[in-house]
Amino acid sequence: MEIQERRKHKRIVLDFPVDYASERFFLLRNGKNISAGGMFIQTEVVDPPGAKTKLEFYFLDLSDKICTEGMVAWSSGEPIKVSEHEIRPAGMGIVFAGIAERIKERIEKA
Repeated sequence: MEIQERRKHKRIVLDFPVDYASERFFLLRNGKNISAGGMFIQTEVVDPPGAKTKLEFYFLDLSDKICTEGMVAWSSGEPIKVSEHEIRPAGMGIVFAGIAERIKERIEKA
């Protein structure tokens, strides 16, 4: 089964620390990619889709910590075979909710 790409924003692949908090738990994990619309956090400990989250992270040359809310768009505690040659690692796709417009613009320009 192939998973269809549905991203609206350019994705930037990089490794960056993220503080993740939900009603169920708090995680210190690594984000593996980011866009103006959200991010992917690699972890085997996941919340279900629809879970509300609070995120804190630094992005490239922005010196202030970015604090925003988000929602889990998809999650899998195990790797997913996307195609014959690609395996998506365990983790969560997070959609930003309320991230500042200046931060979105900075991410888009990176």
